[in-house]
Amino acid sequence: MLKLKNSKICEGCNFSYADLKKLKLLNIKVSGSNFKGANFSGADFTGADLSYTNFSEAVGYISVLENVNLEGSNLSNAKLNGAKLNWADFTDANLINANLSKTFAKGIIFDGTNLNKTKFKGANLLHSKIYGSNVNETDFSGANLTKVIFDTIDLRYVNLTSAILKDTKFLNSILSGLNFSKLDIIKSNFKNNKMCNTIVPWRKNEILCN
Repeated sequence: MLKLKNSKICEGCNFSYADLKKLKLLNIKVSGSNFKGANFSGADFTGADLSYTNFSEAVGYISVLENVNLEGSNLSNAKLNGAKLNWADFTDANLINANLSKTFAKGIIFDGTNLNKTKFKGANLLHSKIYGSNVNETDFSGANLTKVIFDTIDLRYVNLTSAILKDTKFLNSILSGLNFSKLDIIKSNFKNNKMCNTIVPWRKNEILCN
């Protein structure tokens, strides 16, 4: 922990199970470091390079990870409830079973990200981009998905209960079996999707299949 306080660079360092609560770690470069099981609740990593780090089982309640690079990082089973994640880059990251409920996650990039069983309950994902990612059993219930882009995604097994889908884009994705009729869906865009047995509100009496 002393290294983090006194240096802006600590690549490949080991902070597993460390107590990092409420530390100010702005713009720090810790690529390839190990934060497994660490507690960084309330800490501020704004602008940090956290690429290829191990945050598995870490706890970061109401932490700040805005404008951070988390490319290729492992956040499986991490708890980030209430964190500020605006404009973070999660390209190729692993978030299996991570909890991002009630996070502020505007403008996030999920490209090739593993979001299997990830929880986004009540999260604000405004303007985020989800490309070519695994969203099997991902929980978006109550989330704000306004102007989110889903591109090349299999959404058949996601939970969209009470999600807000205003100006949301669904492109080149699999939407088969989904029921959009009871969702808050306004001006959303559907293009080049597979929609077999999909129910959409503007065609209440018709089941699409292509």
